[in-house]
Formats: sequence, C-alpha cells, structure tokens
Amino acid sequence: MGERFVANLSIFLRALRFLLYVMAIGALICAVGFAPWYLPERPAAYVYAVACRLNLYVLLDWLYPALIGGGATVLVMVPVMAYVRARMIWKKFAGFKSHYILSGEGVQVKSAMGNADLNWEMFSLARENRRFFFLYSIPGLANLIPKRVFATTAEVEGFRSLLRAHVKKVSLRKD
Repeated sequence: MGERFVANLSIFLRALRFLLYVMAIGALICAVGFAPWYLPERPAAYVYAVACRLNLYVLLDWLYPALIGGGATVLVMVPVMAYVRARMIWKKFAGFKSHYILSGEGVQVKSAMGNADLNWEMFSLARENRRFFFLYSIPGLANLIPKRVFATTAEVEGFRSLLRAHVKKVSLRKD
C-alpha cells in the first residue's frame, strides 16, 4: 500500500500545485503589505487606515482566516486524502494483479478482471519519479507502472524511449 500512497500523494500535489502557489503568494502579500515590524505604536489602527485608503478593508475580515484555515486544510487534507484513496484501492483490489505488455502500438493490460488495449494516442502526458511511471489520459487520472517491474535498467531506458517516441508531452528523469 505504501507505493499507492506515494503515487496518490504525487498526483494530488501535482493537481493542487496552482492552489498552493496562490496561497503562498497571498500569504507573502499579506506579510509584506501588513507587516507588523514597521508599524507605528498602534499597529491595528495603522493597518485599518491603510486598508481603508486602499479599499482593502474587506480583505482584513476574511483574508487572514482564509489563508490560515485554507493552508492548514491543504497541508492536512492532501496527505490524508492520498492515504484514504490508497487504502480504498488497496482493500478493493488486494489480490488484483495486472500484466502489462509495452510495445510500439501501445500498452496492453491483462488481468483477471479483463483485458485492455490502450493506444499511445490515449496518453496526453507521461511522467516519471523515483518509483513510478505515470501515464495520464486526463489530468489527475494516471495509469501507474512501478519501476520495480522492469528487470534491468536497459528495460527502463527502452520504455523511456517508447514514451518519448509516442507520447506528446513527457517529463522523464535523466538517470
């Protein structure tokens, strides 16, 4: 189950990266715009006066709580949801084994539940991390191919060559 957790966490973080960027930029703007280290004796009055002058006083009511609550929620919920999703998949398909055949035509998947022939055109993105190859048909939905299933590094390199030749957008490791 550990591999599935890591894979799900990677997919969640990739999908939420823009939200994380926006939250970081918002926190930076708040820290710089309303920084208490250069305020006069009455910082609250000064911040309120500046906010009123800039018509930003509405932000004071919801921006700080949203950043703090949103940030905490994202930091806690992303790993929790990745774990829950991996656990659900693990329980449902505990004895599920798939056999992948990789060729120039595409990916053929054989299992006890059924067979599938997936053409390379189906995959819009191929990514790789230390443990997996991710073949995305749509954002957030990937077929995972663990690297441990390849017997040699030559097989891994051969699969990378297949991906570079047949998938439009690839993000592969250099090793």
